[in-house]
Amino acid sequence: MTPDQFKKWCPGLWHVAPTGTWEQIREHGFKTAAQLIADAGDDTSRPPLRRRNVDDFGGDEAAAKWVEQLNTRVYLYASRAPMDKMLAKYATAEGSQDVLILSTQRLLDAVRPSMQLSSQNSSAVVRVPAPEKAADMFLPIARFPDKRPAEVTVVDGFDAKGIVIRAERHYADGHYDVLTV
Repeated sequence: MTPDQFKKWCPGLWHVAPTGTWEQIREHGFKTAAQLIADAGDDTSRPPLRRRNVDDFGGDEAAAKWVEQLNTRVYLYASRAPMDKMLAKYATAEGSQDVLILSTQRLLDAVRPSMQLSSQNSSAVVRVPAPEKAADMFLPIARFPDKRPAEVTVVDGFDAKGIVIRAERHYADGHYDVLTV
């Protein structure tokens, strides 16, 4: 897929996060789970974060490696419908969620070499792919077919400045507030 084809399939990109996360992302950038765990260290004022290990998966080495790979990425929705589904679920469960809308062009300009696309939802641990398939789960834009990806990922995170074009806080009752970008 070319960058122009990617922009055609993904004219907008979305990130959904717990309420209050936008302020942290605006200040520190989009961080991966692995980076958040490392940054948390022994800070007892935060909820506990820890790196999962093979014992967490009943000794399944493949599952542990898969989660380790997943934790090195920031995930973005490539289309609105799956984002809306997740937003509804978590806004109802937690009362509200932050939704960040990103400029596709600005993201390409800033982090294209670190971007990888997936044709399916990669985060479900119960669907750990076989090692030979895991290598092809995430593909650079140039190797991805000309179709809408299910996920857009950025390896090792990225700075949000100039890339997030709108931020909203969505509530369980359906209303939302526009946040300062």
